[in-house]
Parts: sequence; C-alpha cells; structure tokens
Amino acid sequence: MASPPEKPLDHRYRGEHPIRTLVYLFRADRRRLAGAVAVFTVKHSPVWLLPLITAAIIDTVVQHGPIEDLWTSTGIIMFILVVNYPLHLLYVRLLYGSVRRMGTALRSALCTRMQQLSIGYHSRVSAGVLQAKVVRDVETVEQMVQQTAETGLGAFTVLTGGLVIIAVRTPEFLPVFLVVVPAASLLVARLRARLRTHNEHFRHEVETLSSRVSEINRVLPGTRAPRQGGHALRRNDGTQVRQLST
Repeated sequence: MASPPEKPLDHRYRGEHPIRTLVYLFRADRRRLAGAVAVFTVKHSPVWLLPLITAAIIDTVVQHGPIEDLWTSTGIIMFILVVNYPLHLLYVRLLYGSVRRMGTALRSALCTRMQQLSIGYHSRVSAGVLQAKVVRDVETVEQMVQQTAETGLGAFTVLTGGLVIIAVRTPEFLPVFLVVVPAASLLVARLRARLRTHNEHFRHEVETLSSRVSEINRVLPGTRAPRQGGHALRRNDGTQVRQLST
C-alpha cells in the first residue's frame, strides 16, 4: 500500500542540506523547471555561438570563400536573435511562475504552523519576528532562486559551450581551462562560506529590527506614555545602527 504524500508541515527541514530542501519545495514544478533549463540553454546560446559565427564570417572574407557561406552565417545569426525574445518570455513564465507558486505554498505552510503553535510560544516570540519570517525570509528564498538560476545557468552554459568549442577548434588550450576553472570554483566556495555567516547575522538583525518596529506600533496608540515611545525609538535606532556597522 502506497504511503500518503508528505505535506510541507510534515517534512523535516532541520539539518537538511539546502539543495535537498529546494528540491523538496519545487517537487510539484519539476517538469516546468526542467523545461526552463532547456529553454534557457537555447536562449543563452548566442553568447557563445556569436563569436564562433563571427569568426567564420571573418575567415570567409579573408580567405575569399564562397558568398553562400556568408549568407548562411548571417541567417544563423538572425535566427538565434529572433527566437531569443519569445524564448526569454517562455523561460520567465516557467521559472518565475514556479518560484511564485513555491513562495505562496511556503507562506501558507508558515501561517498554518503559526496557528498551531501554543499561546506561550507567541507570548515569548515577538510578532514582528514571525512576520519577518513569513514575508522577508520567503521573499529572500525566492530572490535567491531567481538570481542563482540566472547566474548559475548562464555560467554553466557558457562554460560548457566554450569548452566544446575550444576542444574542437584549439584543443591545445583545453588543459589551461581544466586547471583555471577548478581553481576559480575553490575560490568562490571559500568566499561563500564567509558570506553565509555574514548573511545569517544580517537576517537576525532584520528580525530584531522588525520586532522593534512592532513594539513602536504597539505603543503608538498610547501617546499618553511618552517614556515607552521614546524607549522603543531608541531601541529601534540602535538596531539600525548595528545593521549599518555590519
């Protein structure tokens, strides 16, 4: 007997690798994401195809080749430039639609979980912190996926296409790239570890700031208590100063 499908609130996120968490969150849009990757590969191909075609045109002109080769190269350039616009629209629709659906489902799961928490938990945790988790943290996940997909897929397609062209046209330069690319990847990994720590500290500061703003909103109706309002403002200003210093 097949087990019932796992719900978002039943999944164990703590201690899980972020990649596995993203795979789980996008489990309903795997086909759309695969289509987005395929469309992006075709859409981004002019970046590494245009230099190759331009070189072919220059070789034809310098070597006085047949005029048919010029028309063929020009037709290829026009074709890949014309199809770039509709493919970009299709890519945005597939990827960004999947990201929006993931964000909506994640926010809904977080709101459901907050309703299931005890009254004691809500009395200990500020409402501003919970609001920051539902609004800002989910938005950060969406932006991270969008930016990583755009940059990562672009780098991967250019690297793959460039290596294939170099291996076919000038294979003697291939060992140089096989040494430079792993070295650059190692450098990026080392820098990413430091950025992860900094971003985590910044996220905690944003949650604290949201909590301070929530306190200010609570004391705004009570204008008869200026001491409380001034104390909340000073705490809020101190939080913003710490964010600027980081």
